[in-house]
This record gives sequence, C-alpha cells and structure tokens, in this order.
Amino acid sequence: MRDPSRWHRPSSRRVPPVPPEFVQQFTEGGWRRIERIYGGRNDLVRKWIEMAGGERALKALRRAHLRGTSVASVTELEDA
Repeated sequence: MRDPSRWHRPSSRRVPPVPPEFVQQFTEGGWRRIERIYGGRNDLVRKWIEMAGGERALKALRRAHLRGTSVASVTELEDA
C-alpha cells in the first residue's frame, strides 16, 4: 500500500485519441470486437468509451443495431 504522506508524480502518459471507426466497431461487434481489433488495455478502452459518448450511449447504439433500428450517431441519440 502506498504511503499517502509521500508525494507521487502524476502520470505523464497521454491517452491516445479515439480511433475514427471506434464507435462503428463497438456498435457492430461490442466489447469483444474492440478487444480483438485494438487490443488495448481495459482502462484505455474505457477511456475511449467515455470520450466517444459514454457507455450508456454506445450500448444504446449497439442495441439499436442488433434490433435493426437505424440510429446514425451518439449525438442523434442524445437529441431524442
């Protein structure tokens, strides 16, 4: 366990930008496809999900895709 009284340098790692086709890949194949294509760590994928509109929005897009309902984007979902 870390000693809370000691100062620790903040992480200097930058989060890579969300890949342009990330939302489409998540919508069509879910978490498994994202793992297979990008292979990123879980924390990175979770950050990308948040950066791409949030887990609820992406899951709603996926549900709409599985039902065959047409929803073009996360912003269209937010407007509804």
